Amino acid sequence: MDCRHIPKDQVLEALTSGKVNSKKSNPRSQPCPKYVVDASIGSNNKNVQAVFSACPTFTNVVTVIDKDTNWECVCP
Repeated sequence: MDCRHIPKDQVLEALTSGKVNSKKSNPRSQPCPKYVVDASIGSNNKNVQAVFSACPTFTNVVTVIDKDTNWECVCP
């Protein structure tokens, strides 16, 4: 998220306002179904694709991809 300049509030926006991409999601995955969400977020309507793992008691953010910009990312 940091490498792609997508802050936490925009990830939450993608989760709450995006549309599940049923072709890329795996809702039968156990114990945590995987959902791929496509969304336009922020004031500039940035196109993102977010991957969430929906476990019974929590949801993990697997990754969030900025589909408009190919950010160079060097992780520590």
